[in-house]
Amino acid sequence: MSLLRQVGCLRLPVLSGGSALPGPALTALCVSALALSLMAGLASADVGDLEQTAQWRDLARLWHAMIDHSSDLVYNPVLLRELGADMEQSSSTLMSMSAEGQLPDEVAEDLRRLFDARYAYLRTHHYADEASVTLTGAESSRVTARWIIELQLAVLRRVGNDDANRRLAEAAQSNIADQLSFLHHLDRFEAEVDRRGRALKEREDAGETVNWDAFTLECHRRRTALLEAYRQKKLGRPREVERLMPYVTALTVRERTSLSAAKPSGTG
Repeated sequence: MSLLRQVGCLRLPVLSGGSALPGPALTALCVSALALSLMAGLASADVGDLEQTAQWRDLARLWHAMIDHSSDLVYNPVLLRELGADMEQSSSTLMSMSAEGQLPDEVAEDLRRLFDARYAYLRTHHYADEASVTLTGAESSRVTARWIIELQLAVLRRVGNDDANRRLAEAAQSNIADQLSFLHHLDRFEAEVDRRGRALKEREDAGETVNWDAFTLECHRRRTALLEAYRQKKLGRPREVERLMPYVTALTVRERTSLSAAKPSGTG
């Protein structure tokens, strides 16, 4: 069985043995890629309008404040904690923009989760005492993906829209999308494991005999396959990530002012 089929969460057709895709399948893939490209173009146009609003500029300042922390331009746990109130406001802002029709509901929710995840990463890992952190398996890969996202956001902010650095900017965007894709697949897998585990527990509580060993073995096999596909860069890019990326790029590239710019950097 191929690696991608073992993961069990990919939509694109997979052929064993490296054989060429038949005409209909290749056409379907091309149509899918074109559709995602058109979606990204439409989202870019929408983002252009958003950038003129005070709400979007406030979100961008918070976004850049977190890049300042992750890149160590600012290293001050006190200032990071102070961002907590701004994080709460960002959630309200995104929900308001969604209610007013300025953002699609799905994009607003994805951005809210991404803001929260970035802040949680900074708080629990970037500023953590490394000697006290022990991570293994999927959680280690999750933190690595978060670290790469922060690193690439800093690169993307630095190169901006400069034509001379276009290839570097595109590589940074692609890398960010790859990490977000992995996190998307991992979240879906873990949600499925949790859902199936609770269902099995309910059956057990009702008096049925449940084969927990088989369930654990299957989870281990699929989790291992997912992590291996991530390491080999063979994970598909979900539609949700393609939809989100123009907004991630706009927050990173087109707004340079950060909440922390006027605050002195400390050493903790």
